[in-house]
Amino acid sequence: MRWAKKNKRNDSGAALVEAAVVIPIFLLIIFGCFELSRIMYVMNTCGIAAEHVAYKVGYNIAPYGNTISTTDFDPYATEIRFPGSVLENAQFSYDILDANNMSILSMGQAVGAQSRKVVVTCSFPPPNFPEFKIPIFDPGTLVQNGMMFPAGGVQLMSSATALIQFSRRTPI
Repeated sequence: MRWAKKNKRNDSGAALVEAAVVIPIFLLIIFGCFELSRIMYVMNTCGIAAEHVAYKVGYNIAPYGNTISTTDFDPYATEIRFPGSVLENAQFSYDILDANNMSILSMGQAVGAQSRKVVVTCSFPPPNFPEFKIPIFDPGTLVQNGMMFPAGGVQLMSSATALIQFSRRTPI
């Protein structure tokens, strides 16, 4: 017993040093998971919003008219909102394609008789809400004023395509 008491090490500060090494790594993993889940949420909601707007535009526009204007699509985009991701109509952009998948959109107008598909793209962050960016905090700023992400955050977008309905039958 005397030998054990005599050679006992004093390791009272070891736990403090271990905590100082582990806590920043743990926090980086936790906040990284938060940001990753936020990216997943934004991508999913942008995709859902683009699908809904594309479906409504494809079903409700009149393809046999002389021209189709993308300004007529704004009421459909106004109906779709998701907190924290889809906040305004300016996030949506539109393209109208012909039967050969070529864009026929010129200055927001397209020939109605040639129109076959509408492509709706929803982008993030919203132009009028720059504070909604991903990531909220850039960990690269902690190390020699470096940045891991662009200044405005990560740019995300999702697109959806819908066929323009030539038949006006009520869906079953």
